[in-house]
Amino acid sequence: MLTKIPMSVAVKATAKAKAKKKSPTNKELFFPGKLYKLLLDPKSEGIICWMDHGRSWKIVDRKRIGGMLQKYFRHENVESFIRSVNGWGFKRIKTEGPDKNSYYHPYFLRGLPVLYQELQRLYNYGESLSLPDKPNLSETADSNPLPFDGIERDFQEALAYVHIPSATSSKFTMPLDHLVHEQPYQSTDGDGVTMPMPSF
Repeated sequence: MLTKIPMSVAVKATAKAKAKKKSPTNKELFFPGKLYKLLLDPKSEGIICWMDHGRSWKIVDRKRIGGMLQKYFRHENVESFIRSVNGWGFKRIKTEGPDKNSYYHPYFLRGLPVLYQELQRLYNYGESLSLPDKPNLSETADSNPLPFDGIERDFQEALAYVHIPSATSSKFTMPLDHLVHEQPYQSTDGDGVTMPMPSF
């Protein structure tokens, strides 16, 4: 004998399924995901932005960024934001030129969000990735431009666009699991993720 499902139950189940489908994934809720969304936000124009080549990003207006940080990270503290940036392995570029003072990570690229979803917070106090602070990202962009075509790529396809600057340590020639860390975090930062505070 078939049991008829009450309409109210069916409606609730359908609504729940739709809500689950639209809800952000865990990877979208952690720091790189929030940062990626912030950089795509039209309201961030003139405040924080991708560089033209899409391999690094820069804070343009430190005085106005507080409002955007509040929207995505629930605080307006620029210094706390920068600590998190460094704690996730981003490196500030110190060379003269258009990329100066922008931040980059080989696996944080515009148009390829599948890459950042594999990153994890550095876990040792004061730890940093051995990335050079004077990479030539413009040269990399010329030889291997990023695809700004809106097509979603899987992880293996996206890896073809990753460039590890030659001045890095040998561990960056290894697969991604050698670049990220999986150990437990130990304290809490402003983005709600448990982690240690890095030193500078």
